[in-house]
Amino acid sequence: FVPAFDDDLKCLIPSLFSATHPSYLRLGLGEQPRGLTPPPFAPWRKLTSGRGGTLVAVGPLAGSVWGACRELHAQCAVSVASAGQSVADGGRL
Repeated sequence: FVPAFDDDLKCLIPSLFSATHPSYLRLGLGEQPRGLTPPPFAPWRKLTSGRGGTLVAVGPLAGSVWGACRELHAQCAVSVASAGQSVADGGRL
């Protein structure tokens, strides 16, 4: 389990304790961009849309990438997605 934002912990902690297999919670410094509210936690979630490719960020790095793309506006034509749970643990691609 790899939360990207502080609010993700509210959803991840119950899942962590109810897992039927060994689980790992990776914590880092959450860097949610000012003025942006992430969608609710999901194993995979789209943070922004673009015309180009897709960047997938894991954990707190998602906030940094999301913020940088916001600052670059037209120059950043990528979608940003956040991955926070393994496919084996219920995350679906």
